[in-house]
Amino acid sequence: MRKILGVILAVTTSATLTAAMPTASNVTVSMAQGKAFVDFTLSGGPAVVTATFATNGVPLDAALYRDGMGGDAGKLLANGPHKIIWKAHNTMPDLDIKGANLTAELTVWTQSLPPDYMALDLTRASNVTYYASAEMVPGGVTNRINKTDFLLLRRIDAAGVRWLMGQPIGDGLNLTAAVADMMAHWVTLTNNYYIGVYEMTQKQFANVCGTNHTANAKGYPDSDVRPMESLGYHTLRPVDGSVPVWPTNGHDVDPAGYLYTYRQLTGVEIDLPTEAQWEYACRAGTTTKTYAGTEVDTIAWYSGNWANDPMSVACGNKNQTHAVGQLKPNAWGLYDMLGNVSEFCLDVLANPTTVYGGVAYGRGPAVDFYMGAEAIEPTGPTVGANSAAVRGQNRATRGMNWANNNNSGFIRCSARTTSGRYISSSGIEAKGFRVACPAKAPDWMVR
Repeated sequence: MRKILGVILAVTTSATLTAAMPTASNVTVSMAQGKAFVDFTLSGGPAVVTATFATNGVPLDAALYRDGMGGDAGKLLANGPHKIIWKAHNTMPDLDIKGANLTAELTVWTQSLPPDYMALDLTRASNVTYYASAEMVPGGVTNRINKTDFLLLRRIDAAGVRWLMGQPIGDGLNLTAAVADMMAHWVTLTNNYYIGVYEMTQKQFANVCGTNHTANAKGYPDSDVRPMESLGYHTLRPVDGSVPVWPTNGHDVDPAGYLYTYRQLTGVEIDLPTEAQWEYACRAGTTTKTYAGTEVDTIAWYSGNWANDPMSVACGNKNQTHAVGQLKPNAWGLYDMLGNVSEFCLDVLANPTTVYGGVAYGRGPAVDFYMGAEAIEPTGPTVGANSAAVRGQNRATRGMNWANNNNSGFIRCSARTTSGRYISSSGIEAKGFRVACPAKAPDWMVR
């Protein structure tokens, strides 16, 4: 008979939910053949259930069990009996089963507010797992596998948050032919969302699409974990097909685009972030030029610090892309939000037509929220310059890239640029992307 040990239960919910919260009951913890089994019954679901462990009342370091978790851990579960399995003897071979007094704490997450991290398996179809924290991600967030075979995304709690987007004119606003910050304005986002912890890497792209587009680092030892570049917006979200483009038809994508291929594999509504989603995630609660104040070298790869990367020096003293995740992340654990490659957003690039410093910035019509008006869940304009159809317009890119300098604080959270080759299938070097998706566990996951 398996020995019954102990359990603690916790429930995580959204304050805005009014329906009955999902709960786990009839919880038991037992051991057999070097494995810990947490049996429970879920009601009020679907829901995601995660577990942590303690021995003799002392919480175990997540690193001791995060790589050995299985069964129903981190999956979207239907009502009924379920089992979480921890291969305890793989990571704790000396665990005294009888004397350890092993207990488990379960956290129950609603389908509309799943755990902080979501991992999409890019090597097999429809394999999605959620993790309660960075500490619970197998191997840790910075593990190479999360830059190659898995796509790791971080939940951004943005629903109902009113925040200041753009840059005040008195704080280094840079309106030039190359870069056009938005004037500071209040924005409220209405939905939580997930966004990639890293820029999409070459290996993550090749795993799904069977090819890559890169102008840099071919054949280099770290090329797999350098960001994808030389991609056109057209290859990700075709703009000349029969399907209406963003924002006219929402998140629908053309089957000819690479984002559709990602959706087919993962079963998740992968897309590019809007400019508002991108900047909110980039700032991570800050209001300064960068998410580290005015600091650049420790958070972003650009033309002024490329030699700090030994691989760039080893590869011929070249300023080029860099392996993702080497520099400091922002407060929400997102890497390379500034520098490395400029990242495509969903929106058409439309800049203010106002004059500042004697120069007019009229690429596109004057859009009220770009000029300081408050906005709720902005999606950008539906027409481009001279009232042209949206499908033929440049898309916004954010974050700047490895080739940019930092003159006058050029690299900052509010800087906006574009790729002049928005329709091109080959794109232009230094343009890449980071994906986003709704913060809701998809219905097909229920098990």
